[in-house]
Amino acid sequence: MATFCTHCGAPHIPGNRFCTSCGTRYADPAGVPTAPPPTAPAPSPPTQVPPSAPPPAGAPGPRPRRGRHWLAFLLAALVLVMLSATAGAIVNHRKHDATTPAVDQPATELTPTGATDAPTRESTPTQTPTQTPTQTPTQRATCWDGSRARNVAACSSPTGRAGLAWVFPDMPASCGESGTSATRSILVSCTVTVAGGSSVRLNYSRWRSRADALADYERAGATRQHPGGNLVRWLYVSADGRYKGAQMYATDLWAVTVYADSAADRDRALAQYAGMRRWSELRGTG
Repeated sequence: MATFCTHCGAPHIPGNRFCTSCGTRYADPAGVPTAPPPTAPAPSPPTQVPPSAPPPAGAPGPRPRRGRHWLAFLLAALVLVMLSATAGAIVNHRKHDATTPAVDQPATELTPTGATDAPTRESTPTQTPTQTPTQTPTQRATCWDGSRARNVAACSSPTGRAGLAWVFPDMPASCGESGTSATRSILVSCTVTVAGGSSVRLNYSRWRSRADALADYERAGATRQHPGGNLVRWLYVSADGRYKGAQMYATDLWAVTVYADSAADRDRALAQYAGMRRWSELRGTG
């Protein structure tokens, strides 16, 4: 006849001194009742989750959680990147400081030994005066040859046929080409008709020397006159009986000579054709 544990009601295995279910010691293995006595139901013990059985040999174990490993790797990589960026910024800053020109930094003024603390007077920049460009003097004079000069004294002396025409503005246009002689550097001769129909010969010339002029004009019987200005006039009768009149500058060698058949014709010719430039205008006007 089967027996049961008096504590938990589990079947009793013969020969066992303890219950295989609850571990209660049997009091009298031989006298175990065949049927469990009616007892109040014992409170059920709290439900416990049995530990999971170890996997059989050779079976793959549970996979490791890779997510946490990747997260740790990413954090480490991020830290390395930040450290690299910081180090690069520091290196670039140092390079920039090393290559920055010195002129960008304020210069430190060195005070020489023994210098006083008296304030330094600021120097006023020296201004270079503006130079006025040199102006060409005003050309106020018109010379005998048509050129311009600052004054008449700067003009040259008249020469040649053009100079002769300048000195004697009343010389007739009919007077021919100029020539020379032993005593004259230039000579122009022509014949004109004066009032009453008489012919008069005119010589316009420039003597080579004053001695030659005086040798011809200052002869016996010559009358010397001073008509005005810087002029000298001689009147006389030549050896061939003609009435001669000569006029020249007292201080120059230009001269005009008139040959006429009468004193009246000579005087008319002198008045009409012997006009000469004023001495102040011999070289020009202005």
